[in-house]
Amino acid sequence: MSAWLGLNQIDHESLQQSTLTLHHAAQLLASTAESLLPSKADDSHTNLGWNKNLQALVTHPIEDRYQLALAYASFSLSILDKGVIKTRFSLSGETREGVYHWLQGTFNKLGIKGGHIKALSRYDIPKHPVQEGRPFSKPIQEILTELAQRRNNAQEIFVSIAPEYPYASSIRTWPHHFDMGVYIPIRRDESHQDLNSIGLGMAVPDGSVNDMYYYVNHWSKQTLTYPNSLPELAGGGHWYQGSWTGAVLPLTVVTAAAQSHDQQEIVQTFFDSAITASLQLIGEV
Repeated sequence: MSAWLGLNQIDHESLQQSTLTLHHAAQLLASTAESLLPSKADDSHTNLGWNKNLQALVTHPIEDRYQLALAYASFSLSILDKGVIKTRFSLSGETREGVYHWLQGTFNKLGIKGGHIKALSRYDIPKHPVQEGRPFSKPIQEILTELAQRRNNAQEIFVSIAPEYPYASSIRTWPHHFDMGVYIPIRRDESHQDLNSIGLGMAVPDGSVNDMYYYVNHWSKQTLTYPNSLPELAGGGHWYQGSWTGAVLPLTVVTAAAQSHDQQEIVQTFFDSAITASLQLIGEV
């Protein structure tokens, strides 16, 4: 794993507001992907990658060439042509209607049917003033930098772990919940259907944890019977048992450590112990 980028604490209100603004900005990418890419049953055509060089969320390639990117630092959209920025559009002060107008016209100029681009409506995300016609407001610069560094670190963690598992998916951000993660089938049957799996991720504050958090969850086709006491977790992690069962590590636990190497050690030991525990719970250890 490459050098860890030191993380800082963010006050809860600023974290909530900034994350929600970025979540809504990411819907612009998901809407464009939904409108311009071939549809997939699992909605994976709308999920997003993280471009570390640009510090940006990016769509899958459109016509094997173009990508729409949301750059954190500048809080702007960019259209990439084979990875190179072709044009940029600042979101600050713009309404959703204005942004969609820009997207439609710009893709039309590229010879792509930009007029098809419209907002996704098949799922709900937490409310934001832009839904009522208010303009986007750029989050505080230091918070944008911090949130980008959190995505950088998470991607590096998952990149270091995924190659150990032959069926691991690519590392993607799903626009509905805005979590960034990797899905890892562990065992498959003769027809290549998954029999069990684990998932690693970094989530934004939600109904499970009122903070950004790392997680490891697990699934089995067979009904799981949990022991009276779940396996112990390292690094300050704990078990969440509600709408799902999984190991979680709030980012406030990580940022409580001042030194970068200590933060990295906390996260690495958490994932090591949580993966081992999850494999144990699905009968793979």
